[in-house]
Parts: sequence; C-alpha cells; structure tokens
Amino acid sequence: MSWKPIKTAPRDGSDILLFTKVHGITQAHFVKGEWSHTIDGSEYDGPVWVCGDDAWQIEIEEEPDGFCDAEATHWMPLPKGPSNED
Repeated sequence: MSWKPIKTAPRDGSDILLFTKVHGITQAHFVKGEWSHTIDGSEYDGPVWVCGDDAWQIEIEEEPDGFCDAEATHWMPLPKGPSNED
C-alpha cells in the first residue's frame, strides 16, 4: 500500500487512513455535509473528513477556509486486520 493524493479518496463514507498537516495519520471517513442545529441557531456544515473514534473526534474541512490549516493531503485504504491464525 502507498499514500495516494486526497483528490482520489473515496467519498462514500468508507473508513480510510487519512494524513493531515496538523493531526498526522488518523482513521477517517467523508461526510458530504448537512444541516445541524447548534446552540446559537442553525448552520450548514459542509463537506468534511470526520476523524477519530468513540474517544475523540475532529472534523477536517475538505477545502480549508484559511482559518484552519488542518488540511488533508493524502489517504490510503485501511490495512487488513489480523487473521484468526495470528
């Protein structure tokens, strides 16, 4: 396996390994965006890479807006887990 350009990453919700400039390597999946209700009203959350697991989560914008430099640059498929024989 080798790192691939982020433009080729699957955007179907599949889990992948994602490399970002700030957070390094993390497991992630792509979310196209949706309306969300926040304390101060409603807002639209655009396309993001959702990174992390049940213990922590961050969102990396697909196209950073200049306020955040946590840009995703590369991806690769998740490796296969160990077999029952290992």
